Amino acid sequence: MKPRRAGISQAYVCWLFPNKELLFTAVVEHCFVRARTCPERAAAEARGCSPEAVLGAMGDAYARLAEYGHGASGGGEEQVREFFARGMLCHLIRRTAVCPCVTRSGALRPGCAGSGHAAVIFP
Repeated sequence: MKPRRAGISQAYVCWLFPNKELLFTAVVEHCFVRARTCPERAAAEARGCSPEAVLGAMGDAYARLAEYGHGASGGGEEQVREFFARGMLCHLIRRTAVCPCVTRSGALRPGCAGSGHAAVIFP
């Protein structure tokens, strides 16, 4: 979404996120917070509290999310699978600070040249 469509200026976005990596990690985090609500709701509404019941309900919710991605995008099965795989990778990098340049808070470590993490994940 462009800043203007969100009702803010591009300068404000640059003030909030001084580099693309910080903006990228904020977007990834926001998307995962939103995507997490579906399996969380399914876990809360599972029929039973055994691990099998809860994980089964969460798996069904995840499958519905994948079906939605397929239907909303019109993409093929491989495209949807790649979309979710890249999303998982982004979340993993964001949450575990796998990249030595990114801290757990999503900030770039001092001295990092901003090596284009988003460009590596989304060429």
